[in-house]
Amino acid sequence: MDNGRRFFSDGSASTADTAAGTYTAVFEATATTAGGAAITTGQKTNNFTVQP
Repeated sequence: MDNGRRFFSDGSASTADTAAGTYTAVFEATATTAGGAAITTGQKTNNFTVQP
């Protein structure tokens, strides 16, 4: 679904072309340690407002 928000390959978002409003972004990072164990940050929520 194209909601007008653009994400770059490094995971950062650009709000330069996003409509004014309040948005919520949910991120989660996962990795595997050198010992083979899976680790995660769990879901992290970030709320932000884009001004007109």
